[in-house]
Amino acid sequence: MSDVAIEVDAEYASVLIVSLDDLPIRTSRKVLVQVVTEETNNGWQVELSDGLMKIVALGGAPLLVKNVVGQIAFRRPDAGRCKVTTLDGNGYPLKTIGTASNFSLLPDTLYYLVTP
Repeated sequence: MSDVAIEVDAEYASVLIVSLDDLPIRTSRKVLVQVVTEETNNGWQVELSDGLMKIVALGGAPLLVKNVVGQIAFRRPDAGRCKVTTLDGNGYPLKTIGTASNFSLLPDTLYYLVTP
């Protein structure tokens, strides 16, 4: 992706960059960044049985997500002026952590909002 540089140190991870105002990422006034890694239910259990993994407990809430380490840098002319705000699981703002020119992913955060 030419508008964003993504560096993630995880065996399995996805980073989604989505314009929330239907404009290109380079000019969007509201961009959602979502970081997804491996997840499992709390209490999930498996055991080896005859060479196969057998589920012995499905578990339940809360969902456990592996932490991710990485950096994201937006390559847009105003990246240094665009603020990055962490969001909770419901999309509510928590705190501003820097600018879109380069920010570190936080271990307990799945969602970020980038705005000018």
